[in-house]
Amino acid sequence: MRRSRLVNGHRDHPIRCYRPVGSWSAARSRHCGRMAPLPLLAAFAAVIPFLPPADIAPPAGSELVPSSTIVLTTSTSDAGVRSAILECEPPGGSHPDARAACDDLLRSDGDVQAVQDTDSLCTFEYRPVHVTAGGSWRGEERSFDHVYPNACAMRVDTGSVFQF
Repeated sequence: MRRSRLVNGHRDHPIRCYRPVGSWSAARSRHCGRMAPLPLLAAFAAVIPFLPPADIAPPAGSELVPSSTIVLTTSTSDAGVRSAILECEPPGGSHPDARAACDDLLRSDGDVQAVQDTDSLCTFEYRPVHVTAGGSWRGEERSFDHVYPNACAMRVDTGSVFQF
């Protein structure tokens, strides 16, 4: 019949520390079980307070910018109501050209009315387009609601924001 050994206070412990043949002082210098990581942790704890704050903290001027999410809708008599979600910083959402729309809004600090595309000429055709934008821009609530005489006039005034 085999008896289980009592090692480090536990029966059949996977880490065995047997009594050395020589003196006990040789056994104390050897790591035995649970105490092995303690000197390593003590070394890390001693070094951390002496690290310069620049190594731990983010660089100056890199404050986190709140995300910007805007729900856009367009409504016309022939196409009906369409909507898209535009997320900026980083660009994304369901908008097909989120990067260009976010670039337009970044240049105007999130103001849809300030976005301009002056490279286009439009006809005097009357096919009204009702557009709305609502959401947050860098943590600040924004809303926009306007009716344009046609899609071309909408593109001139809003750039690629409502191009979906």
